[in-house]
Amino acid sequence: MITFAQRWPLVQFISLKIRRLFISITYYIKALQNFCEIASAIFAEHQQQYKIYMEPALHNQASIQNVYQLLHMNSNFYQDLTSKRVKERSIGDAYDRVQQWRYYFRNGIQENGILKKVTLKEAADLVQVPKKTLEDYIQIFNKAALIINIQEITEKKMGYLRSYMKKNKSKIRKAMIQQKQQKFEENLKKQNQEVYENTKSNKNEDESITSPYPYQQNILSEICDDQNDWEQYSNNIFKIFPNPHFD
Repeated sequence: MITFAQRWPLVQFISLKIRRLFISITYYIKALQNFCEIASAIFAEHQQQYKIYMEPALHNQASIQNVYQLLHMNSNFYQDLTSKRVKERSIGDAYDRVQQWRYYFRNGIQENGILKKVTLKEAADLVQVPKKTLEDYIQIFNKAALIINIQEITEKKMGYLRSYMKKNKSKIRKAMIQQKQQKFEENLKKQNQEVYENTKSNKNEDESITSPYPYQQNILSEICDDQNDWEQYSNNIFKIFPNPHFD
């Protein structure tokens, strides 16, 4: 038979759980009360403002009609704003829409068994996203992929990515310049290799000496333009940086 001394630890454990449950319930009740108080205060304030703006209008029918129109416009505005916030796309969804847009524009669509080319606007309509929004997504992905693995944040909203980029503008600028420098070095190496191969089959010694410099000058000019105008770097349609984690 279990004695009271043996049951006492279990009694203490159950008592502790009950106290914690009671504290949690009390906390949520207080939080709900605070929320109700704040909501009531906001509602009262709006009611007061409504009276202030509505009372002068009650003197004539024309003013009343104008107020109704104003209220209707405000209602539509807040409904649209709420809808946009609720429907804010995830990063993964936005990326998929861009890829679909690119596919339709490059490959066209099948219509009655015939391949039909589509414009950027028509391709945007097919993915149900405005063309301007898709172009904005492309610029965001081009720059963000330089400093962050997009695959790791696909579940987050696009607003998060925009905020992250604003906080890391200097990192993006530095990464962009570094990547252009790397591209410059690769192009220079390729050009020098081509020159070397050409000079092996060419017996003209003067040409073998002077030929490398025009290539180098052109590449230097190109990289300087890119660095000075880095904001335009990602404006080329569909020029998305290769991301080995998100292809």
